[in-house]
Amino acid sequence: MSDLSALAQEAVDWMRRQEPHLESEVYLVRGQERSLEIREGKLESLQERQYFGAGVRVLHEGRMGFAYTADLNTGSIQQLFKTVVCQLPYLPQDSFRKLPSPMQEPGARSQEPGLRETFWDDTLFSAPLLQKMDILKEMEVAALGVSPHVKRVLRLGYSEVSGEVTVANTLGISASERGTHCEV
Repeated sequence: MSDLSALAQEAVDWMRRQEPHLESEVYLVRGQERSLEIREGKLESLQERQYFGAGVRVLHEGRMGFAYTADLNTGSIQQLFKTVVCQLPYLPQDSFRKLPSPMQEPGARSQEPGLRETFWDDTLFSAPLLQKMDILKEMEVAALGVSPHVKRVLRLGYSEVSGEVTVANTLGISASERGTHCEV
């Protein structure tokens, strides 16, 4: 179990103890991105960032409240829950609003074996970002060598992203996913 999954389960357990008659859900996310861009052979930009946050959704008698924070700790999640619970009486009622519950269908298909592992590439974020400049410069040389009509390459860029999401609720849903991707 990842630390995001553990935090989500801790939050859901706490919400259930606080207001057992409510349906509650927590959504946790964190990730990182980095990129570099070369314009006309010179480094134009180099960026790195991390992001994280938590969202809480609460339902009662068709009323749904939601709040989000760019924080990822137990105290913030608990405060979100308290805020949403206070808002519920003032929100419009809709009998079709429901939180998802675990699938109970016989023969329901689960994820294909090995599929989850294909979403994650451990080689991303393993080398310093500036090392990617050499790859971009090789690409520039290759592009210029394709045809005498190609006179210059205006822009080259590289970026890589990794992220993780966990969702859990008081009805028994608990799901996590993580993934990476890169672009050239």
